[in-house]
Amino acid sequence: MNTDSYRQQLDDLLALEIDAAHRLNELLEAEYQAILNHDPASLEQSTVEKQAGIEQLATLDRKRISLVESLGYGTGHADIENCLRKLDRDGRLSDQWKQLLTTAGKCRENNLRNHHLVEIGSRHTRQLLCILRGEDTDNRIYSAKGNTDEQHNSRTLGRV
Repeated sequence: MNTDSYRQQLDDLLALEIDAAHRLNELLEAEYQAILNHDPASLEQSTVEKQAGIEQLATLDRKRISLVESLGYGTGHADIENCLRKLDRDGRLSDQWKQLLTTAGKCRENNLRNHHLVEIGSRHTRQLLCILRGEDTDNRIYSAKGNTDEQHNSRTLGRV
């Protein structure tokens, strides 16, 4: 396969990854709204859609990595950047790579935000259950990392 063909394949894959990452951000925003609105049905639906978006992004990532490896490069960020520089005549591939990294970073931030909101809601729910059961609400166990471990009275209410 010639250089132009590899360049076009990488261009196509990066464009698909960017679109998938933008879609994932939209799904994370829908999940956020469902959390804020205390809407379990919407939260469940957005979580299912988010998982499909993550899987799509992971599939595209594996394809890009496979293509880069077929060109003799490793899979780390520096390796991918070296590969893109080698194939990139006009800077388009590098620009797409930077855009993908930025969008993926926003996905991570939004997912972490949602995770924290679910954890806070879960903690409040556990505290209310303790109050209703007449249990001490401050019976936390500390882990080796110094975090509180409230697993003893934990039930899965949602996962982000």
